[in-house]
Amino acid sequence: MAYIVYPEMEEMEKAVRESLELARHKMGGISEIQKILALRPDIFHATGVIFRTLMINRTELSMVI
Repeated sequence: MAYIVYPEMEEMEKAVRESLELARHKMGGISEIQKILALRPDIFHATGVIFRTLMINRTELSMVI
């Protein structure tokens, strides 16, 4: 079984740390997924772009389920 050590905030790239601090302020915490993604800043930022594009930005699709 793999074991992943989550990085501490002070070990993270500055841009990642700032983004996570904003998320912590808005959401009240940081998820384990966000901590894992912080290990790879390039993937962290790319995932953020994808999330915002699919889940936050205006779309032609209705949000009604």
